Amino acid sequence: GEATITVAPQQELTYLLLQGFGNTQDRIITFQLREHSSVKIFAIIVGEKNRESLCDLSVIHQGVGTQSYVNLKGAFTDASHGIINGTIHIKPEAQRSNARLEERVLLLSSEARAKTIPNLEIEANDVIAGHAATVSKISEDELFYLLSRGLPPGAAEELIVGSFFRSQLEAIPQSSLRTELEKTLNKKLKQLSHASVS
Repeated sequence: GEATITVAPQQELTYLLLQGFGNTQDRIITFQLREHSSVKIFAIIVGEKNRESLCDLSVIHQGVGTQSYVNLKGAFTDASHGIINGTIHIKPEAQRSNARLEERVLLLSSEARAKTIPNLEIEANDVIAGHAATVSKISEDELFYLLSRGLPPGAAEELIVGSFFRSQLEAIPQSSLRTELEKTLNKKLKQLSHASVS
């Protein structure tokens, strides 16, 4: 669904988005940052079967001294197709703002496709902003190492994808919530790894 979230002056927000965990609808979310507010956004996006998914997150820096860190990670298997679109927009009045946008995707099958679209729109001149984006397959070297240590292919892939997503969960301050989400993620990873090695 679509949503707009406003972070009030002087406030901090940490936001975790899970997409593809039984909730397959597209996500279009806009964050508006008032002066001296900050947001940290972490996304875990998984695609399977022949589903298409869109994750479109925008952060609009509207006030002075705002900060954002956006880290979007996706893993796609089968013939799924993902579009991960992140936008940082720093308005003219948002001087002394700091923004970082990262989009990382793993393709777990030869038919899976993904597109990362990082956008920076900077209208202020006293800011720090940067972005990075990658789409890659699982490293053959990592996989070979784990297989040579006796792990079966499904378990090896599960371990690699799990470590890829682990940093997203570590950002959650509440340990009980983090534990529940880890269980949910591990269950999904078992499904994904079995799908891609079969």
